[in-house]
Amino acid sequence: MLKIVKDSVLRVCRSLGYDIVPLREMKERDFALHLGELLRQLEIDCVLDVGANIGQYHDFLRDTVRYEGTIVSFESVSHHVARLRARAQADPD
Repeated sequence: MLKIVKDSVLRVCRSLGYDIVPLREMKERDFALHLGELLRQLEIDCVLDVGANIGQYHDFLRDTVRYEGTIVSFESVSHHVARLRARAQADPD
């Protein structure tokens, strides 16, 4: 129930041009806004994630930066590779 209320409030705020960000995420949010603008201005449509681990940077780009371009992840640790492949099924880019 709380998630439904939270999502509704966020949706209304965003439709009015505002965003609610927890204080603990402010520094990351500022960086994400800057990075998003940089990616747009430079027209970057592909990001190489070298040492991808289990895809945390992918999540940051998609969820926080709102990057929609291609992300190519490289990882040498085999058990991380298996997890990345499984996760990649949900993201064709």
